[in-house]
Amino acid sequence: MNKKTMELIERHNRLIKRITNQRIAMAQYLNLWRPPLELVDHGVSLFTRLRRQPLLLAGVSVLSVAFGMKRPRKWLRTGWMIWQMWRKFLIR
Repeated sequence: MNKKTMELIERHNRLIKRITNQRIAMAQYLNLWRPPLELVDHGVSLFTRLRRQPLLLAGVSVLSVAFGMKRPRKWLRTGWMIWQMWRKFLIR
């Protein structure tokens, strides 16, 4: 092989190594953002579902006021799990 071809092969190999390092760095950086972005994604999903089911939102609000829930976060988490199970097993 001539000198020009060898230089191109070496340059190609350097670029491949550089790209690999950049991909690894990007993956590590994106892994830091994964949990907050998943939380935002779940929030948007919940908002979208509640917007389609205003009666459910009204019912949860009325129940929380009626029972004077001291721990709404626990109740909401339980309600969310029940909702997910209901949708997964009964709707399909």
